[in-house]
Amino acid sequence: MHLSLNGFYGDVEFYSAIFYFLILVIYIVKTYTLEEKYPRFIKYSLFIDQIYILIAICVFVYELQKTDFNTTCDFFHDCYEGANDTLYAESYWFKINSPTCPRITEMVDSFSERHSNGPTEIAPVPWGGAGGATICPESEYDCCYLSTHCDSTMKRMDTLSEHWTYTSYLRRPPRTIEWLHFASVNTYITQKDENGTNCPQYEDIILDYLHKERESGLNYFMYMLYLYVISTITTICYYKKCMKKDVKHQYGGLEEDNSRLRGSA
Repeated sequence: MHLSLNGFYGDVEFYSAIFYFLILVIYIVKTYTLEEKYPRFIKYSLFIDQIYILIAICVFVYELQKTDFNTTCDFFHDCYEGANDTLYAESYWFKINSPTCPRITEMVDSFSERHSNGPTEIAPVPWGGAGGATICPESEYDCCYLSTHCDSTMKRMDTLSEHWTYTSYLRRPPRTIEWLHFASVNTYITQKDENGTNCPQYEDIILDYLHKERESGLNYFMYMLYLYVISTITTICYYKKCMKKDVKHQYGGLEEDNSRLRGSA
C-alpha cells in the first residue's frame, strides 16, 4: 500500500529558494533607497544580507542534489501463508529524498517525541534483562509495542537471501514473560486499554514521519527568518550606538574649540 501526504509539499529546497528571493529583494530595496541616506548603516546591513543569501544558495544546492535519490522504502506487516507454505506479507511503501530509508526504530522515536502521552521510566522487568527496560508506569497495560517480526523476516529474505517458510516464521521462543515482547519495538506510548486501541501501527508511524519531513522545510524557513530579523535588529542597535558615540565625540570637540577660543580672548 502506497503511503503519501495530500496537499502542498514544501521541502527545504523550496523554502531555501523562497528565503533566497526574499533576502535578495530586501537587498535590492536597501541598495536603491537607503544607501545614500544611511551609507554607514547600509554597509553593515548589506554585508549581513550577502551572508544569508550565500547560506540560502548553499542549502538550496545541497537539497537539490538530494532530489536525485527518490528512494522507495518498504515496511512489511501481517505476514501470511501462501501456496506450498510460502511466506508472504502486506507492505506499506513510500518515497523519500534520501539515499537510505529510515529504520523503524528511528521513526518510532520520532513518533514518541511528537505524541508522548505519559511518562516513562526504566525498571527491572523480566523482559528487560540485566539492564531493565523502559515502561509506562501510569498504565497497568504498560507501553504500546509494535511487532517487527514480519518486517525483519521479509527483509532478511530479501537482503540476506535467507529461506523462510510460513511454518518457520511461526516458530518463536517459549511464550513466557521473558519473551513477552519478542521481535517488537517499544513505542513509549502509554497503552490505555487491554486491546491497545490507542497504540500506533505502521501506517500511523510512517505518516507521522512524512509529516515531520514536510514540516522541516517550513521550520527551516522560520528559523532562518528569525535569525535574519535578530541580525537586523542587532545591526540597527549597533548603528545607533555608533551614532551616539559620533555625536558625543563631535560635541566634545566643539566644547574643546570653544574653550580654546575663550582662553585666547
